[in-house]
Amino acid sequence: MSGRPSSINIRAHPCGVAASGGCNRPAQYGQLIRAMKRAEAKMVPVLAAFHDQVLFFKHNLNAQAIASLKGNLASIESDIAVLIREMEASIREANRFIDAMNVEQVS
Repeated sequence: MSGRPSSINIRAHPCGVAASGGCNRPAQYGQLIRAMKRAEAKMVPVLAAFHDQVLFFKHNLNAQAIASLKGNLASIESDIAVLIREMEASIREANRFIDAMNVEQVS
C-alpha cells in the first residue's frame, strides 16, 4: 500500500439510475463529487508533508532538528487549516445532497 488516500471513483448516481436514464439529481451529484475531489486533492500534499516530517524526526531527532521544524510549523498548521475547511465544505455539500434526497423520498 502506498500510503496515499484512494481516489474517488464513483460512476453510478446514488438513486441507482444510469447517467442518461432519467436521474433528476445529476447536477447536484456532480457538484458533490467535485467538492469531494477538491478535498481529496488537498489531502495528498498535507499528508506528504506529514510523512516528510516523520522521516525527518526518525533520522534527525535532536535539538537542532526540533528547532528547525519550528519554522515549518506555521506552514503545516496553515495547510492543515485549509484541508479542514475543504473537508468541512465537502461534508456540508454531502449533507445538503442527502437532505435533498430525503425530502424527495418524503414527498
